[in-house]
Amino acid sequence: MADEQRIKRRRLLKAGLGSSVAGLTGCLRFGTGGSGSNATATGSNSGSTTDAAFEFEYDAGRQRATVRYTGGGRIPAGNVHIQSTAGESVLWPQLGTTTANDDEVLTPGSEATVGPTVLNWDSAVEATETIRVVYDDGSPTTLARFSPAAAETDTRTAERTDSPAETERTVPSVDGAYDGFEDGTTAGWTPAAEHTSTFEASRERAFAGSWSAKLSQGSASDNPVWERVGEERRPTTVQTAHALANGEIYADSFTEWRLGETTVLRVNYNWSNNFCAVNGRGARPNDIEEGAVVADLPWPASDRFFHVVLDDIDWAESVVGSVRVNGAVRAENVPFFDEADGIDRATVFIGGNGGNVMFVDDTTVPTA
Repeated sequence: MADEQRIKRRRLLKAGLGSSVAGLTGCLRFGTGGSGSNATATGSNSGSTTDAAFEFEYDAGRQRATVRYTGGGRIPAGNVHIQSTAGESVLWPQLGTTTANDDEVLTPGSEATVGPTVLNWDSAVEATETIRVVYDDGSPTTLARFSPAAAETDTRTAERTDSPAETERTVPSVDGAYDGFEDGTTAGWTPAAEHTSTFEASRERAFAGSWSAKLSQGSASDNPVWERVGEERRPTTVQTAHALANGEIYADSFTEWRLGETTVLRVNYNWSNNFCAVNGRGARPNDIEEGAVVADLPWPASDRFFHVVLDDIDWAESVVGSVRVNGAVRAENVPFFDEADGIDRATVFIGGNGGNVMFVDDTTVPTA
């Protein structure tokens, strides 16, 4: 099929969101229907909690809980508190695992994860605790509650979901192959060319767990590339998470999944121009074509990770069905960067004027 015909076909794809969600090893998923509350906020952050619904996931091994908004009502993020019976209480936008601003209305699929190493949440979530989602516009209303030990949300009995391919992360690649650097090393990663950069495991910050990889650019002449090569695969989901520790004048960082030298999928964190894009080419948001801008980024440093998931990858159509950033759906039906029959390596790199430092975590790698 000619390139022009293929691109036309991509643009004609119907917008649609895949419904498959992987489960968690040692983790339970619980859902709650609408709260039934008719509370309505007033003022600039006006919202309604009518039929607001949430679901929860608990990772016993990592002692972390994920709260996911599934729809209903109109919920400004800045009015939502995540609370625990251990004494924690943090606004949704203040958690390091979220991207929503105070005045941003939650969209279905938005997630907040709490537990150890999460920015602004200092403690593990014990199985005996209760997590509550509280909407507060001057009159607090509990929208949902969750206790892992009781296996309940609100007053309804929770059921374990069927999940034939369970892994340890909330958004794994379909073959379970990802590097979270939890062994305290960057084993398997090698520099693609000679340069002055370093790529080392670090406990300074992490998206999940305790470790990530710290990539320091080195000299201004370097655009260092580190890669991990494996067997060719055709995953239906890939993921990566970046955070910027220090930006000097200009900085962008990338995760790419390639087949040989062909870039098939790309996540471009263009820090100094304040945007994140999936696939597509261009140095500014308006330049991105045949791709999608999916998030606003801070500059010159980021206290939080931006976790990007490319899901429902259709290899026959060369299209990414949906893109999520920290749990929220940001784009659908995004064409591949370049077409190929699979991927055999993951690459991470950082560019700019020298001295840039970033962290990468939970990145899909096409290993055996």
